[in-house]
Amino acid sequence: MCDREEVGYLLEEIVKAVKDVDDGGEAQRALDALKRLEKVKMTLDLLKVAEPKLIKKFTKHSNQDISEISARLLKKWKTLAKAEAETAQGKTPAKEDQKPVVKEENPPTPVVRTGDKTRDSLAEKLTDALKQCYEESEDVAGMGDPKSIGASIESELFKKCNKEINKDYRLKFRSLSFNLKDSRNPDLRRKVLSGDIPPAILIALSPEEMASDSAREKNESIRQYFLREMERGGAGSKQASTDQFKCGRCKQRKTTFYQLQTRSADEPMTTFVTCVNCDNRWKFC
Repeated sequence: MCDREEVGYLLEEIVKAVKDVDDGGEAQRALDALKRLEKVKMTLDLLKVAEPKLIKKFTKHSNQDISEISARLLKKWKTLAKAEAETAQGKTPAKEDQKPVVKEENPPTPVVRTGDKTRDSLAEKLTDALKQCYEESEDVAGMGDPKSIGASIESELFKKCNKEINKDYRLKFRSLSFNLKDSRNPDLRRKVLSGDIPPAILIALSPEEMASDSAREKNESIRQYFLREMERGGAGSKQASTDQFKCGRCKQRKTTFYQLQTRSADEPMTTFVTCVNCDNRWKFC
């Protein structure tokens, strides 16, 4: 079992490694330290050293692997703290994988399936994305039923696409699914489940309007950089050079990129990136 000194050392290592990631370094050192901390058999005494508030901050990190491991750690620690509190009160603590039984005064209305395999499957995927909200927050008062709301979102989307499973239907679903599942975008899930964003309004939002704050800031910085480079290079320039992108193949940051409006006018432009070192190419929206 780790002692307080070892946990403190691990936490210090994580903070330094994450800061290095923020400065453009590799994420592997941070991930390794987080995984070692995850293996520690935690106690309430060690939790005081582990600083859950700091780990909670990392659950919103721009690196998805860091945010996912941090969220898993935080959930595990919350379960431990709750079990210890129940033991102190003379109650039998629930097992970590056992879901608490919630007594509902008004059970959700059973969802009517459409009978169409594609539509029902997509509604279930939206439901799974919304369910994350119950795992992320201890305060779920006023939250709606994910299954019912997921089905309503799909129904509104189907109506908007003239009751056809066409290209627009599939593109919009991918956008909805991506943003609702994004681990860095809990606010969107919470607003949808609480009714602040009804299904009819949700499907009318653009990808940028649904995106997390960090994603919007990143996209905006890229656009502004691109515009500056285009102005600097003159009206005839189509490409700009930048070190903002890291090649997944050779790990270099020597790249060129350009943007095109490949979808409808209300959708964000697609960015095409080319690595100068190895000619690897990729794109993102």
